[in-house]
Amino acid sequence: MKFVRVDRKYISQVYEKVDKEIMINHTDTGIEKDRLNALLVRIKYKGKNREFAIPLSHAIKMNKNHKLTYYPLDSLDIEKKTVGGLYFKKCLPVNCKLYTETIITKEPFLSIYRTVQEKENDIIKRFRTYLEEFSAKLKAGKSFSFSTSIDKILTFLDENY
Repeated sequence: MKFVRVDRKYISQVYEKVDKEIMINHTDTGIEKDRLNALLVRIKYKGKNREFAIPLSHAIKMNKNHKLTYYPLDSLDIEKKTVGGLYFKKCLPVNCKLYTETIITKEPFLSIYRTVQEKENDIIKRFRTYLEEFSAKLKAGKSFSFSTSIDKILTFLDENY
C-alpha cells in the first residue's frame, strides 16, 4: 500500500460524467478536483484484481450503522461526532496510469503512514468486507448512502483508460 495523488483529469471526468459522490476538495474558489492523499489498495473485486484509491478524511461523520464504511486512523472529535481516517465509501477505482505516488515527508502524514503500515492487514480485511457488503447491497437494490458508484466507475475506467 502507498499514498497516491489521483490524476485531476480522471477525477474531473468521473465527477462530471459518472458520479458526483466522489470525494473532492471544496475551496473558496470552487471545487478542486484533486485528492492529494489517498491510499492505494490492490484487491480482488468481482473476480478481477483492481486498484482503489481510498481517500483520507479528517471529518468522517461517525454513525454506528455505517462503521463498515471507514477505517479510523486518528482521534475522534466528540463535539462534531467525527473521526479522521480512510473513507471506504468514497473509494475511487483507478489504474496505474491514473495516479502518482506521494512521497510522505512531513507530519501528520508520517504518523498516519506508519499507522497504515502497522495496520495494513486489518485495513485490507476491513476494505474487503466493505466491498463484499457493498456488492450485497447492490444486488439487493440498495447502497450505502453517499457512496461512490464503484461498478459504474469501473465500467467508465475500463472503457476509457
